[in-house]
Amino acid sequence: MKCHVCGKKEATVQIKQDIGGETKELWLCSSCAKFAGIELQDPSSIANFFVMSGEQSSSKQVDEKNKKCGLCGMSLRDFRKISRLGCPECYVSFESEIDEILERIQDGEKHVGRVPAKKEQNFKIMALEDELSNAVNSQDFEKAAEIRDKIKNLKNKFTLQENRDEENRDK
Repeated sequence: MKCHVCGKKEATVQIKQDIGGETKELWLCSSCAKFAGIELQDPSSIANFFVMSGEQSSSKQVDEKNKKCGLCGMSLRDFRKISRLGCPECYVSFESEIDEILERIQDGEKHVGRVPAKKEQNFKIMALEDELSNAVNSQDFEKAAEIRDKIKNLKNKFTLQENRDEENRDK
């Protein structure tokens, strides 16, 4: 039997779930099962897949009885009840509700997380190197010299910071 999600690989995992008094069957390949958070070697992950967290969403009133995932049959009410989705297709079926929840949780539509310090430093240097290249190409050598000095100072500053971090780790 083929995977109900991707439709390409052979299904190796069968999930049966009772939703609203109706038993739904979902067959997944190992990749889609892993994507859904089911580890094949860890039977508790299957139980965790259906664990209830008790959190309720306070999004706009929707006809919860009628809105269901076309693939696994999970209803919006079930999603709100267990705070978990039934399959990858649920992300499409409940997109607007998920967006509302994420917007509320993250204080906006866009996730703005921290960039690791080293990557941020590399981004700054790369941006300055682009500016340097543009300055040289436009033959603005004074500006190019200033940018070159900024790059040199940043690299020295970052090297000193890395050395301090290493010393602190060794203590």
